Amino acid sequence: MTLAIAVMVALAPAAAGADAKAVTYVVVFEFACPDGAVHGRQLADSVRIRLRRHKEYSVIDRLTTAELTPAGGVSLKTPDEKIIKLLKEQVGAHVAVVGHVQKVGRSVRAEVRWIDITPKKPATWTKVFSDETERARGEIARQVVEAIRGKTEWKPPEYGDEAEPEKPGK
Repeated sequence: MTLAIAVMVALAPAAAGADAKAVTYVVVFEFACPDGAVHGRQLADSVRIRLRRHKEYSVIDRLTTAELTPAGGVSLKTPDEKIIKLLKEQVGAHVAVVGHVQKVGRSVRAEVRWIDITPKKPATWTKVFSDETERARGEIARQVVEAIRGKTEWKPPEYGDEAEPEKPGK
């Protein structure tokens, strides 16, 4: 109980100043994975890292999330009401991200649910993301973060993105 209070105090939003921007506190629970595979844990970590890059989000780290997760974990089968209660009473976050990951051959499929308790009536969505490339985990994490933010992430220019100059070297 003391740990939960300490975490809530640490994660509580700072007093709103004149130029303070609203920060959304997010908890990304480990995604369930069949047969005890590690793909769910790895994808959840990738989502945490990518989401943490954006200043409007404060993401709870993996170890703290593990301490706050009830026995049996949090999965897509967990009712929204139970997750909302967990967010309000123990975690102290505004948004929860839960999911399920399945890998078949090269194909990786993730079903992800997002729950936001900041509005009076909590908002939720569940979406399916998949990829078959060698970078499936990174691509799915990007897709999840883009869905959470509602806009595409910035990506640095790559070779071939710009047209070749008419007169090279000048």
